[in-house]
Amino acid sequence: MKIILYAEKNLQVDLGIISSNLNRICKKLIFQVGKSVFEINSQLISHPKTYNSLNSTIIRETEQYDYAFLFTDKQYDNNYFFETYENKAIISFYGWNHLTTLSKNNGVVYFIADLIALKIDNSVRHDETTGCIYDFGWNKTAIDLEMRNAFICPSCLARITSKKFSEEKSNLFIDLREMLDILGKSSKWNQDIVTYWNNLNVPNPNIITKKIKEQLSSDIHDVFLAHNSADKPLIEIICNKLKSKGLNPWLDKEQIPPGRWFQDVIQDTIKKISSAAIFISNTGLGRWQVVELRSFISQCVERKIPVIPVLLPGVEKIPNEFVFLNEFNWVKFKNDINEEDALDNLIWGITGKHPKRH
Repeated sequence: MKIILYAEKNLQVDLGIISSNLNRICKKLIFQVGKSVFEINSQLISHPKTYNSLNSTIIRETEQYDYAFLFTDKQYDNNYFFETYENKAIISFYGWNHLTTLSKNNGVVYFIADLIALKIDNSVRHDETTGCIYDFGWNKTAIDLEMRNAFICPSCLARITSKKFSEEKSNLFIDLREMLDILGKSSKWNQDIVTYWNNLNVPNPNIITKKIKEQLSSDIHDVFLAHNSADKPLIEIICNKLKSKGLNPWLDKEQIPPGRWFQDVIQDTIKKISSAAIFISNTGLGRWQVVELRSFISQCVERKIPVIPVLLPGVEKIPNEFVFLNEFNWVKFKNDINEEDALDNLIWGITGKHPKRH
């Protein structure tokens, strides 16, 4: 699929570097920067009037492409971020600095990902803010959260993966995930995605991906233990019990070096775990925010990593703020963490084999 990009001169985005790097990480999508001058003469964008008033050179140039994305600082008369007409989408960055501290370059990649997501499946848009790429975005300030999360929520992921897509859409989905991955990594650090790419300091980002995968493959953990730090003494006991059963659990106290950012390490770690146990106590999940947990679980589901909610003593059911965990079978320690049945069920969830039935 070929996509041509345009930006008005005063927008200050680097379409050249963006298109070059997207071409490196995408297999199906091909990006090109338009040669024609893009300019909107009116103060407001209206649909379809503004589209029909685009200069003839742009019209001719875009006819050769599947899609044309045109970026501007002008405002839509309905205050939307974008609308589409034929094979074109004009994207508005009006009021950007009031919505986020992230660069407009990050916004360019986000909107490209958003439009590709709709090309893959436009059957559902969240009215509420979830941080998912399929949020409608009624509250425009949510754009900041959506760029930093850059993920597909579990319900949308389940919906999409259950559909029988053509090979083209399947490849688009792969490209979408690559775009969201790089966008999330740069945005979480509050970094301009162009600067992030430049700092990689290699001609091809795929080289880095390959090296990382090779390094991670030699250090696989059976289960990731997500928990509130207030519960760490209990989790350490469970961790040692799992080790005594021959498993290799991942615990942040043992695995995160001093000075490393928690969420950054988590993003790297998810690539080298075989399952994830989410421990819930009466103290909640501490530094794990609901949106971050959604993102983490979404990535687990995407990679087909089992997710096991674990209720610690004193918790009768999954709290309302984590209701999305009800999609998974959970393990419950009723009275204390020395209960063998609960530990056996946890091991069953981790390995797929019940220790007393095999």
